[in-house]
Amino acid sequence: MTIPAAWRWVIFLAAFAGVVRFAGLETSPPGFYLDEAAIATQIACVRQTGADAFGNRLPLFSPVLGGGFAHPPYLYAGVAWTSVFGDSIGSLRALAAAFSLVMLLGLYSLGTALFRDRRAGALAALAGAISPWGFQFARIGWDPAAGPCLLVWACAAYIKAKSWRGGLCAGFLLALAAYSYPPIRLTAALVAIPLLLWKKSTEASWRSWWTESAAAAAALIAGWPLVQGVLDGGLQERFEMLSILSPAHRASRPGASVSALLFENILAHLRPSYLFLTGDSNLRHGTGSFGILGPIDILAAVAAPFALSAKNAGRGALGFAAWGFLAGIAAAAMTWESLPHALRSIGGLPFLSLFTGAVLAKTAARVKPALPALLAIASISFSHLLYSYFVVYPSHARDWFEGALNERVAPLKTIDDWNAFMTAPGDPQPLVRQYYWLTRAGQTCVPRHEPRAP
Repeated sequence: MTIPAAWRWVIFLAAFAGVVRFAGLETSPPGFYLDEAAIATQIACVRQTGADAFGNRLPLFSPVLGGGFAHPPYLYAGVAWTSVFGDSIGSLRALAAAFSLVMLLGLYSLGTALFRDRRAGALAALAGAISPWGFQFARIGWDPAAGPCLLVWACAAYIKAKSWRGGLCAGFLLALAAYSYPPIRLTAALVAIPLLLWKKSTEASWRSWWTESAAAAAALIAGWPLVQGVLDGGLQERFEMLSILSPAHRASRPGASVSALLFENILAHLRPSYLFLTGDSNLRHGTGSFGILGPIDILAAVAAPFALSAKNAGRGALGFAAWGFLAGIAAAAMTWESLPHALRSIGGLPFLSLFTGAVLAKTAARVKPALPALLAIASISFSHLLYSYFVVYPSHARDWFEGALNERVAPLKTIDDWNAFMTAPGDPQPLVRQYYWLTRAGQTCVPRHEPRAP
């Protein structure tokens, strides 16, 4: 079958945007953020010794900074990845890029299955590939990178499942997504029931629940350690600090109900400046030159009423995609700090891309000039993103990624230099210094035995 020229360009642009995620990973973002270095230390220690930097043997949850943890999907993928590609900053960030690339393939698979249209799948992958929101987090070496990828493939596996075996795969992937990053646990929970209802509504009979039973069993069994850690509080230290449910925050907002706080925080994520202009003010979470919606996402929002007016518009599937985007926002809105927060809402990214892809595919099917115009906008906007990201952004974001720390360790040569660095008072934290000790000084991980993992 011959692929029309315009659709060949869709494929090329999506592939190019996927590959360019791996370019210049040690220069943009500049430096290596503290969270990246702490997670990298745990990856290196588990690979070298079978235990993390605190002596926890083959941990599921490895303590990092600020009450957080390195989680098993990224931790053990990192162990395998660095066994082949090493522990350099470029290698560790390339792992995040690889997760993003696999997510793009998942968007094609899920979009095609959800909307029963390969064109919707292809445009969803393109939307994810050139998204300023997605591109930013495809290049930072921390464990949230795994979450959207695993969530997309869990949804795709469930939609395509025709037996209990497919359900097992979907449930296992959903559990991994829940492990990957705390806010994605809520996002996954919020999308699971609507997805089940949508799938059952497309089936001839509601009588067979083998797929769903297998998915639920796999998710529960695989995710049981996570459930235990949440229920006993061992994994909740950071959430308890940042949650709108925390007593300290409730005391700071006397008279405000939880529902009012949640609604207020959701509205913060719907500000025009955040959606369309500058995005997250934290330069680790964006360049400051784009909103979290890219130009073709905005185009899809404008075209949505037209697409929905068509026969067989797939309103249920489009509604599910829109709900998934809002579910990501809801997860971030359960916290109070640094809102709007592009990272905590990252679970909504793939659903935004699905919505964009489907709307644009339906529009292109009805209006022939729409696809060439879309591709022109996509090509120009992504070129502008690359210029902003690789030329302008590094100088602005240097301090946000601890660029001075890289400069501090660059001249260290002798073991005496490194010992002085490791024992110097003040920041950075020991777990961060240990990354440089292991990778630049060529030392072996020696467990410190505190604190213990849950």
